[in-house]
Amino acid sequence: MKSWRERYAAWWFDDLPSMHGALRAFVYLALLLLAYKSLKSPLMGVGFYEATDARLVRAYGSYEWLGVPYIDPAWLKALAWATAGAWLCAGIGLGTRVASVVTAVGCLLLYGMYFGTNAFNHYWFLPVYAFLALCFARSRDAWSVDSCLRRRWGRSNAEVSVIDTGFARKLVLLAAVAFYFAAGVSKVATAGWVWADGHTVHYFALTRGTDYPLAPFLGARPGLCTLLGAGTLVLEVGAPLALFSRHLRHFFVFGWIGMHVGIRYGMGPAYWPNVVVLMLLIDWSWLATVAWGFVRRNLRPLWGKRNDRRNGAAPPRGTSAALWGGTLAMVVAFIPGVFQVTWYPLTSVYMYSAYFSASSDIRANHPRADFADAEALQAIARSMRDTGINREATEYLCYRAGLRLVRDDAPADTLWLFDGLGTVDWKQWVLAVAGPVLIDDLVAKPDGRIAFDPATPDTPGQRFLSWYVDVIRDRADADTLRRYDRLELVTILSDTPDAARPPMEDAVPDAFWEHNLVEITPRPGARAVALASVRLHD
Repeated sequence: MKSWRERYAAWWFDDLPSMHGALRAFVYLALLLLAYKSLKSPLMGVGFYEATDARLVRAYGSYEWLGVPYIDPAWLKALAWATAGAWLCAGIGLGTRVASVVTAVGCLLLYGMYFGTNAFNHYWFLPVYAFLALCFARSRDAWSVDSCLRRRWGRSNAEVSVIDTGFARKLVLLAAVAFYFAAGVSKVATAGWVWADGHTVHYFALTRGTDYPLAPFLGARPGLCTLLGAGTLVLEVGAPLALFSRHLRHFFVFGWIGMHVGIRYGMGPAYWPNVVVLMLLIDWSWLATVAWGFVRRNLRPLWGKRNDRRNGAAPPRGTSAALWGGTLAMVVAFIPGVFQVTWYPLTSVYMYSAYFSASSDIRANHPRADFADAEALQAIARSMRDTGINREATEYLCYRAGLRLVRDDAPADTLWLFDGLGTVDWKQWVLAVAGPVLIDDLVAKPDGRIAFDPATPDTPGQRFLSWYVDVIRDRADADTLRRYDRLELVTILSDTPDAARPPMEDAVPDAFWEHNLVEITPRPGARAVALASVRLHD
């Protein structure tokens, strides 16, 4: 009878087949192609970093704790090129051991720097985790250049170690389970189990309209949206079950793939990198055996053979270190989900966690005062700052943050600032920069007195504008600086949610700062209150 240690080792090493070169090449090369097609990937995200004024780049997660400074984009571009070269080598199996490590470390560092301008992008989290896991994958196979060189030079392969088992693919499975589990827990923590009623799915299907082919279909079928909402929570909250059963693992893996396909064509976000990574979690030979037994002999050699040591074979080299390291990785992987931690390189995956209702646009856990009341707005700001719930839960308040240029002689002549002067988009700018300032300012103000008071200039909002105005002076053209007199941090009070939302659908002129500015007319039922104000001219 096997000891608990032998069973635990078998769970890590034998549950999935060892990595085969064809699968390794597909995953690396497919992800490399997607990385060059995605502006939010570790390779291409440097462009957004470069476009953002250095004074607006903020450190994020562990980078903030370590005090990582602003890095010249030229160095990041050089790192991106080196990472891309190593990425290609890892795919074809050339210097695979070194190439896989350089790829993983390069992507980890680049993605973290990119988060200095956009802390809300989850598209490449799972692939980055997968690259770290693949540093422990088998590379001595007929599909690798390394293997061809070894045969050419007459060198023999090294002794069997944990990299020749399914350990690396099991680490990828652990990363995927933790990723989706964190997403599910985030929904429950933010919206409660009511998220399963499907109103959020229905809401986005209606708001996306005809932009995506599945949106009208789902918008007309709220009952189907309920099934999808409940199914999403099953696939995410129940994700840890995939660790303990091959049958359940395939149920969840194919469920996650289907979920990403549905999200892409029904709501927009394209998680194709995740889909590629999930290919590593399918036991292709077992699946083929179940579906087509007569081709078993052909597919099993192609997709890897499970390392079966039931006949008393010695454990592979590095077993103890792999078990201790894998156990530690398991503990760390579930910290974001259990404790709702957002601390790069970990994430709580809070996307679509808030509750949306197509009928009333309600966000769960947000007291629905009419927000014509400043005290109610401040109470919510205090609650958000004190509880530290994931950031999507703060969207409803942060959407009320705005920056605008105004004229003293014509207050109605207003120029709103969008995109934070070059950050990825307006939503990220509001949530990452202006929103937190808004919350801090509302909390610091006396109850009910949130408007700017020249007699008390030392407030969070005023301190923020005192340095931010230098960015405006440097980036704005001369005509704009002559036309406007003041820069203001604004919140919007209103009786209706539509009036509270900034006018994103209004036409954006071909102005400076690449569509960062837009002139608007205040909507009925909404009034802007200036929390802080500084003059553009000394």
